[in-house]
Amino acid sequence: MAYLETQDGLTEDDKELLINLSEIVEQRQQNIRLEEQRGFVENLLRLRFGNIDESLSLVIEPLLKLTPEESSRLIWQSYRETLLMKLSY
Repeated sequence: MAYLETQDGLTEDDKELLINLSEIVEQRQQNIRLEEQRGFVENLLRLRFGNIDESLSLVIEPLLKLTPEESSRLIWQSYRETLLMKLSY
């Protein structure tokens, strides 16, 4: 927004377009971070337990709600059954 305040000569339509584009870029960046975090969690699960079967796939979303440190620690320190029990609602 500070950028827009310094831009003389922009029409209201221009400003609205820039705001909308900024929101789109921010949303895309959030999606990219979430995809990267999902890939990280999936890789840890594969390293720890082999393949990701249907049961393990159910704990991915709950793990994504944790910080990367918490999810990593939980994956590495838990047995498969314990992880499933803690995170399968």
